[in-house]
Amino acid sequence: MISQLALDEAARGDSEAASRRLNALKDFPIVDATPAAFSLAARFIRAEGMPAKAKDDALHLALCAVHGISYLLTWNFRHLANAEIRLFLSGVCSKASYIFPIICTPDELM
Repeated sequence: MISQLALDEAARGDSEAASRRLNALKDFPIVDATPAAFSLAARFIRAEGMPAKAKDDALHLALCAVHGISYLLTWNFRHLANAEIRLFLSGVCSKASYIFPIICTPDELM
């Protein structure tokens, strides 16, 4: 599954590379950015687990939690694939009654 937010990110940069990325992602089902996801993303930031400038990262994580997506694949080591932050955000997610997704890089998943 993928979010529109992730598709928008994939469309940025070099047009040929963006075209290849979007082509690879074209058959993925798109998850809805629901009010619950926006609310959980705001909780991640309010709890000071993520800085306000990382609102898109918080939303990626919240979309996974709200939609019950088991894995969040990322190369973002600053705000997502970071052991200290994962532990903290897991607690925020649990308090909101969501199951925290496994955050890993594509290499880790493979």
